[in-house]
Amino acid sequence: MMKTVKALTLNSALMLALFMSLPGTSAANDKEPAREWQTPNEHGWFWGERQKWEEEQKRIEEENAAKQLAKKEQEEKEKEKDCKNPDEWDVTCGFVYPDRDFDFSQKQLAELTKQLAMYPDDVKKVEQYQRFVHWAVDQAATAAGSAEWNIVQNQDMNPFIDNPISAFGRRAAGMEIMKNNKTVFEDIVDQGGMLVFFTRHDCIYCHKAYPLIRILSDRSGIPLHNASLDGRCLDGFDAEHCYVGEDVVLSAQVLQVAMVPDLFLFLPKDRGWVRISSGLETLDVMESRILVFFGAAKKATKKGIARVSGSQQPAVDFTSSDIYERAQKAIGVAVGSSKNLEVKNEE
Repeated sequence: MMKTVKALTLNSALMLALFMSLPGTSAANDKEPAREWQTPNEHGWFWGERQKWEEEQKRIEEENAAKQLAKKEQEEKEKEKDCKNPDEWDVTCGFVYPDRDFDFSQKQLAELTKQLAMYPDDVKKVEQYQRFVHWAVDQAATAAGSAEWNIVQNQDMNPFIDNPISAFGRRAAGMEIMKNNKTVFEDIVDQGGMLVFFTRHDCIYCHKAYPLIRILSDRSGIPLHNASLDGRCLDGFDAEHCYVGEDVVLSAQVLQVAMVPDLFLFLPKDRGWVRISSGLETLDVMESRILVFFGAAKKATKKGIARVSGSQQPAVDFTSSDIYERAQKAIGVAVGSSKNLEVKNEE
């Protein structure tokens, strides 16, 4: 019996010692620690998710607040911006009348064009570009009206004097133009001028070009000669008007005849060669070039302009004739008064 009591006492002592060694248990600590189920914190499968949601909502609210603040600042800035000032204008202003500031108009054109290209489906943005175009057309229409006034009021600005466009004007000036052209051709013939036609007999385009060039020669009276690069002239040229041999090839090299058919006007007085056409050209074009090019060479001669050293081409002067020079040609206009307003009486 005594052994049994001792055993129970020993076991009780061991259990008490073990209990006292556990964390949170102390004889001196008479307050029981709080249990997890007694704390106000939420637990379970959603624990922590609500906190993340609240943080996300807070972030969204802060972003929206920042956007609203930026929008408000932008609106205030736009209210303060002076779109009529070129330095403050930007594409958000849309088109603004530039008055007489050309640089401002070009700045708007560049930006509005970019906007049009990037936002072709935005009718408002397209409209701003259209407003610029409308303004530009108005400017052009105004300039056209001013130009018409100048043309009528100032004879020196009137291109229709020597180039009449009305049916009556063309008929009235037609005969004088023909007389003037005939005089030019006669000047070329008088100095021994000739048309030199570089060809090859195996060139099909040379054969096609020949009939028109023959008509050009007959109408102008300028003799036509064939310079063949392969030793055989085209049909229709007699021995007197057919040139072959090494001299022809050398001449073609000097004149830089890289392809045929090639037509030149030779002016012996100036010892100059003027290319009239290369390839197939219309009769009117070739005739016009003879008149224009010979006129330019003649004007250069009168002015004493020397041709470039080593060049086979004569000196030319294509400066526009003034109103008095045009009047003296009697093409569409007659001489009225001289430059010093003294009346002329030319027969």
